[in-house]
Amino acid sequence: MATIGIEAESRDRVRLRYQVTVRGERQAKDYPVPVTWTPCHLGGERPWFLCPYCGRRVAKLYLQSVFACRHCLRLNYASQ
Repeated sequence: MATIGIEAESRDRVRLRYQVTVRGERQAKDYPVPVTWTPCHLGGERPWFLCPYCGRRVAKLYLQSVFACRHCLRLNYASQ
């Protein structure tokens, strides 16, 4: 069981706060995650997360014991 909260600290950073229960022990985690922006072709901007470990620009972060990108967590697609 887990709960998660997302807080926008500024335009360039969000904070992920979550609690997870492992073997009956409740652990609180707190991760600041940088956000970068790129221009879109028809105007406006698109936000991207920066992986807390490798700094790679990604659309999604995944949670195993920590939040990170697919590359850092060595996650493969089913077709690989």
